[in-house]
Amino acid sequence: MITGMPRSAILADIATKETLALNKVLESFADSIKNSWVDAFVDSTVLVRSWTRKGSRSHTLSDALKKLFRTMTKLNIDLHLTFVPSFQNQADPPSRSLTLQDAKLCPSLWVVAQELYGGEDGHSDDLMARPSNAQSDLSGAQLPLFSETLLPGSLGINVFVQSPDLYDVSIFKNPYVFPPICLIPHVIQYLRSLQLSYTIVIPDVFPRRFWWPLLTSTCSFGATPVSLCGTAGALLTPSRNGFSNHWPIPWDLWIFRIGQE
Repeated sequence: MITGMPRSAILADIATKETLALNKVLESFADSIKNSWVDAFVDSTVLVRSWTRKGSRSHTLSDALKKLFRTMTKLNIDLHLTFVPSFQNQADPPSRSLTLQDAKLCPSLWVVAQELYGGEDGHSDDLMARPSNAQSDLSGAQLPLFSETLLPGSLGINVFVQSPDLYDVSIFKNPYVFPPICLIPHVIQYLRSLQLSYTIVIPDVFPRRFWWPLLTSTCSFGATPVSLCGTAGALLTPSRNGFSNHWPIPWDLWIFRIGQE
């Protein structure tokens, strides 16, 4: 799945998707590849042929190629595409893997989180997300986010090295975070050091981990169970066709409010 793409792009043919994905890669490494020769190894013969011929009979692919050309011109790069079979493409296996770490609260539970702890302006950012699973603000626009790797639209990489002093005060005004289970204690400890008020989604795993008492003892502004063990649809999980709402969660799901109010 191509992250950060409009619905029209997600529904496009595979050659168009791969062209847009290549464009996203170039944008992500803009500072590193400006004014240089760039060799791109891709596993789409259609993309290579269309780029060589400077066009395609497909309107959507032609539009994607134009976008790629504009990026190339903007960065002043000399782009050369080379075909590589999928089994030889080192970047192919990771792009095909699915992980529950990319799951997100379903829209109805996100509304609950906003109503409970978002305040008049809603949450200000999504501290650990990707463009594909970041939540939206009250107007429906994607929240500012921090990702684990360099991605288009991300404010920064690795929330653990970020500081509110580096950003506009509105960014860390009311953060939201849904961390992987293995990172929950680290997130709690780090955000405590920043003295931030924030909303965090926590699965009540069994047996309860060492950080559960720590979490409940620091939570003096609200703890709300929002979905019971076995409920399907509470989390949207990644699938080959976007997000699925069929996965029954194996634990109760809570939303905690922790902070300095």
